[in-house]
Amino acid sequence: MIYSEGDVYEGMWFEGKKSGYGVLTKRNGDHFEGNWIEDKREGQGSYFFSQKNQVFVGEWVNDMPKAGVYSEVVSSERKKKRETHFDDDYILPDIPVIGLKSTTEVLTKAMEKTRRDRTDYRAKYIPLDELFEKDELEELI
Repeated sequence: MIYSEGDVYEGMWFEGKKSGYGVLTKRNGDHFEGNWIEDKREGQGSYFFSQKNQVFVGEWVNDMPKAGVYSEVVSSERKKKRETHFDDDYILPDIPVIGLKSTTEVLTKAMEKTRRDRTDYRAKYIPLDELFEKDELEELI
């Protein structure tokens, strides 16, 4: 589907709405790859922000990012510019480091919770073999 404003969607449809796996490339260069339900991003997906050179990879709920990793995509040229930008002698004062003790564990739990909370809704629209792992399907059967 090519939209009048220049966005392009390539993927699955159901009853005239984006449903299933699809790729949306926006006119401004932004790009989403992942699952859709009733024209909304839902489930696993990745969104690349072209102007910011950043990407979000994770779980989407009702067209909004819910849990995942948001990071900057740095080219070698841009990285080199950044490294030479701060070449003066200014020394920052000691700043206490704050952060999560186990970021991977926190993220994993958040993504698992999102999937559990949305399983019933997603099961109505996403094929079961995409929604569950093989061993989970055998257990359900």
